[in-house]
Amino acid sequence: MSAPAGDAPAAPGLRCLGGGPPPPELAADLRRLLELSPGARQRLWEALGPSLGEPVPAAVERLLDAFCRRHDVGSEALARVLKACRFLVREASKRDLDRAALAADLAALAPGEGGDVIQAILLAGYDQARALVRRELVRSALLDHGRLLTGVDWRVDSIAASSRGASIQAPVVLLTLTYQEGGQSTRLTLQATPDLLRELQRLCAEVLG
Repeated sequence: MSAPAGDAPAAPGLRCLGGGPPPPELAADLRRLLELSPGARQRLWEALGPSLGEPVPAAVERLLDAFCRRHDVGSEALARVLKACRFLVREASKRDLDRAALAADLAALAPGEGGDVIQAILLAGYDQARALVRRELVRSALLDHGRLLTGVDWRVDSIAASSRGASIQAPVVLLTLTYQEGGQSTRLTLQATPDLLRELQRLCAEVLG
């Protein structure tokens, strides 16, 4: 049955939303990309890439201010474009969509004149962005269920002597492990002998194949 006369056409279902309709204003804000200066369009990923994290890093605000000054773009105009592009790139990345699937969504949102320009701009950095977002998803999934090791620092020392004996002269490695639990980062320092490190090396080689 056709829609009654006067009804607005149904919004296109997007692959990045599992076939669901786009949020209001998404298509309009995406098209605002065409209103940016040529330099801003060409360099969009310099602003979009750092904005993809969840949450957006606080330092990004200064980067965007500099981007606006450099390319003569209003901050509100850039914010609306980035919001639309960020949403599409993140949602497509979460579903691990390929470039063709994202291009189909962009064509549905921005058909007609200028649509090919929008596709070219967003597809140019999509593969790298998808990898970044998916690394973030893995990290978040791990943090949901406990501590996540995020860094390792080391130092080699030597035990010359102790209350347990003289002239020991034994090497020892101090390993400082940085791990994250929830929103808190913690450091833990452990001592390890060379024999234990060799065992760890063997285990790592076995795990990594």
